[in-house]
Amino acid sequence: MQLPGPGAWGPPKDRGEAVAVLRQAVERGVDHVDTAGFYGPHVANDLICEALHPYADGLVIATKVGVERDGLGAWNPSASPRSLREQVEDNLAACTCPSWTWSTCGSAVTACCRRTRRRGRSRSRR
Repeated sequence: MQLPGPGAWGPPKDRGEAVAVLRQAVERGVDHVDTAGFYGPHVANDLICEALHPYADGLVIATKVGVERDGLGAWNPSASPRSLREQVEDNLAACTCPSWTWSTCGSAVTACCRRTRRRGRSRSRR
């Protein structure tokens, strides 16, 4: 399911319908929603928060970092430690999540995840 507009860029054609689809999916048992701040940008996170917050127990909101979108919608790598930290914090704030769970990532991302976890902003899911 793609919530933002074509190419994961811009708003959906019908925002109300996108919110309704998210709510209906969770009502029907979906317990894992994948998102990223670069979808839209920020559109998917905003829709998820609007539709599902406060989040039900057991609902997993999974997000990705390491990419930024330029003003034309191009996908650009952005994986410096500073950029990764900023993307993590932006995703947490956009989804109004107090913390996040990380699992498998590349070495630069893993180092960022570990620092974030030490600061109490994430937890490891095993």
